[in-house]
Amino acid sequence: MQLEEIGLEEIERTNRVALDSMVPLILELEREIGTPEPSEMLEIFLNGIPGRRMLDAGCGSARYVYRFIDNDLEYTGIDLSPEMVAATKKAYPNLRFEEMSYRRLEFEAESFDGVWCCCTLEYEPKRNIVSVLREFYRVLAKGGIIASMTPYAGYGDEGFEYTDDGKACYVSRFSPEELNEAFLTAGFAVEMCTWDDASKALYIVAHK
Repeated sequence: MQLEEIGLEEIERTNRVALDSMVPLILELEREIGTPEPSEMLEIFLNGIPGRRMLDAGCGSARYVYRFIDNDLEYTGIDLSPEMVAATKKAYPNLRFEEMSYRRLEFEAESFDGVWCCCTLEYEPKRNIVSVLREFYRVLAKGGIIASMTPYAGYGDEGFEYTDDGKACYVSRFSPEELNEAFLTAGFAVEMCTWDDASKALYIVAHK
């Protein structure tokens, strides 16, 4: 079967299972070795958000939530994995976390002043990335900022890869040109699109 013949819903269901299976390992690694902080991107986001309302899309374990709270932002985190959402709710019972697909954001238009999107977009098939970005555009207020960090980028391919326990997970490796064009097509004004060879990650900052 060709990749384009695999339905988007099937890919999402498959990824949810894989992400759920990775939660214990992710949490263990973060406890043992921590997570490098993308300090420059955090500062750009924190200095560029025009209000207090922010969405952490694909929040995972809410690795950088302390930075957002320290800057008095109104935090909302969403994640596809119910296991990860349960873990973050337990860790931060006073914050808002929702199990939700970024393809179908259950928020009104212009609900947020900023979208933080770290290690998230690489799980979306390339054929649907503009649709996802348009959802982010919809929930952003005019002048709002989106900051995206996408690992595994720069290679140009996509398809199923496998977790350590054999679960299939769909991964897209966007080139800078591909993701930059997707943001522009979705309506964003791209301020920065930078490939970092050391971290093998693509950094994008854009505004509505």
